[in-house]
Amino acid sequence: MKFTVFLLLGLFLLPGEIKFETPARGEVWYLESGPYEVRWSFKGFSRPSTVKLDFFLGNNCKIASGVELTHGMFFWIPRKGLCGGLHEGKYFLRAVWKDGEARSEYFLLKELPVAHISLEPDLTEYRAGDAVVLSWPEVGEGKGELSLWRGEEMVCSLGEVPLGKTSFSWKVPAGCGGKGLLGKFLNIRLLAGCREVARSHVFKVVGEMPPVRRRFR
Repeated sequence: MKFTVFLLLGLFLLPGEIKFETPARGEVWYLESGPYEVRWSFKGFSRPSTVKLDFFLGNNCKIASGVELTHGMFFWIPRKGLCGGLHEGKYFLRAVWKDGEARSEYFLLKELPVAHISLEPDLTEYRAGDAVVLSWPEVGEGKGELSLWRGEEMVCSLGEVPLGKTSFSWKVPAGCGGKGLLGKFLNIRLLAGCREVARSHVFKVVGEMPPVRRRFR
């Protein structure tokens, strides 16, 4: 009987464990891109719903705090200006909680292998209706297509532009291509045929949500 009690008590007191599922070993994430999904699994926590996690890039660069263990994931954009400036290199993520910590495998942060589309003003959030000027270096001859993307899905086209032209005036819409943009993380890409030649950083569109339409019978 005593052996059984001690065994159960020992199991109850086992420290919780967390295992990162993403980023995977050697995975490549691009600076100013994403949002990327940081995902983990866990076991051994007696009250997992009460556990909060802090996340660090490396040992000291905090990228998130108070994340609930049971969520199992959060989204992260590796901004270049984070913690004094990020550069290409090999990194790991670290999760810290009251009674322990866990580390991910090493992954790579790299610059995008295409030209950069600059946005002026240079912000991470834009309100619907804001005026933004896009500019990029000369990336070829002929014409290309500017388009708005969410992750790897094209949301809509912004129009055809000369590849040699270096600027484009744009007013941030609340919707595009029949899709709402408020609360979405987006980027702008310049395509020459099917080939991407330039891309902006990821930004979020904010603004007042339209009122909910109610149906009356």
